[in-house]
This record gives sequence, C-alpha cells and structure tokens, in this order.
Amino acid sequence: MDEEDVIIHVLKWLEKAYASSSNIKVCRGSPNAGPDVYVESFSSVPVNPEKDTYTIHMIVECKGSDSELDRALGQSLGYHVDYGQVPTYLAIPRSHFRFNYLKKVIEKLDLPLGLLQVDENGEVYKVREAKGELVTIKIMEDGDKLVA
Repeated sequence: MDEEDVIIHVLKWLEKAYASSSNIKVCRGSPNAGPDVYVESFSSVPVNPEKDTYTIHMIVECKGSDSELDRALGQSLGYHVDYGQVPTYLAIPRSHFRFNYLKKVIEKLDLPLGLLQVDENGEVYKVREAKGELVTIKIMEDGDKLVA
C-alpha cells in the first residue's frame, strides 16, 4: 500500500469519526511540507474578526509500505513539538515489515506518539493513543499564526 492510499483511508476514517461535529474539519495537509492530515475547528464567534482562532485536535503523518519508519518517527516527533504538543499519530500499513518494531520503540521509550494501522481493506485501527493537548492557534492580521 502506498502513502497516498494510507492518506485517503485515514481521511475517510476521520471524516466518519467527526461527521456529527459541524464545527470540526478534517483537512489534508500540503504535499510539500507539514503533516499529511490534521483535524481543526474554528471558533464559532470570533472575539475579533481580524484575529480569529482555531483549535488543532490532532495531526497524522502517513507512510506507505516502502517508507523509512525511522525518518517518519522523527518527522512525527518534530510535528508534535512544532505544533505545541497536539496529539500526533503515525499511520502506516499493516503490511509494513517494521510495524512491530516501530510499536515497540514507541512503547518502550514512552514516546507521545499515537499509532494507526491501515489494513488492506482500508480499515483504520488505533493501536496506540497519542498523548498531548488540543492547541489553539491565533491568526494574526498579517496572516501569521501563533500558538495562543
């Protein structure tokens, strides 16, 4: 299973999980930088329209069967730190030959990352819960974003 398939299955899984939440949006990240998938919600009534806020609920980095998991682990930890310790998951195919090793590393070192597994039928399973907190971001007048 390639990375694009993993991304599509994770997007569908999250969209289904958040289907009843009207203010929550499941988003696909930029293909060139940042996490592959994230879940956010905007404040319903901004205090100041020029300085709206939104909350990041979770981040997911997705990898395919042929991906280097050491690199993926580093990327995911980086996102966890860069985004203010928001719950961060690494999603990989069940068929990846190093899945059990990755799970062991995350658990033994008690890393804050969660782990999602995608099977051949596109089903997504949460193997390990991520640690972290929702992070509120302020959008400034110049378009910059700050962790609130």
